[in-house]
Amino acid sequence: QNSGSCADCTSHPHAHPSVCPEDAADGPRNTVPLSNETLSQVQRCGAEVPNYSRPTLNEPNLICHLGVGGFHRAHAAFYTDQLLRDGLTGWAEVGFGGNKELAKGLEAQDNLYTVINLQRDGALGARVIGVLA
Repeated sequence: QNSGSCADCTSHPHAHPSVCPEDAADGPRNTVPLSNETLSQVQRCGAEVPNYSRPTLNEPNLICHLGVGGFHRAHAAFYTDQLLRDGLTGWAEVGFGGNKELAKGLEAQDNLYTVINLQRDGALGARVIGVLA
């Protein structure tokens, strides 16, 4: 059921979704399963999506991190994402070890994930991070 105002969003309780910011306040949240194929749909819901070519393991500069837990994804990978959005090229991040369930979840969504942040005006914003190769 799509109980919110975003016509492109649909309920998908078993995916690792991207939250549609239009419905992120109170009440049910409409979600879009996150993948390379759904980025344009996620963007229509108001989320920022990568404006750069998704990095691969063939990039000349790889940032290798032991695990890619929540802290790393919300901070270090977020800043790498910002650098790529600003035009830096040739970089990617890759995680080694860590939580296998998290790795499976990220792999299922093409290593994309969403950071929900509080903007200066007090509104919630959603940003899809695409730096993980």
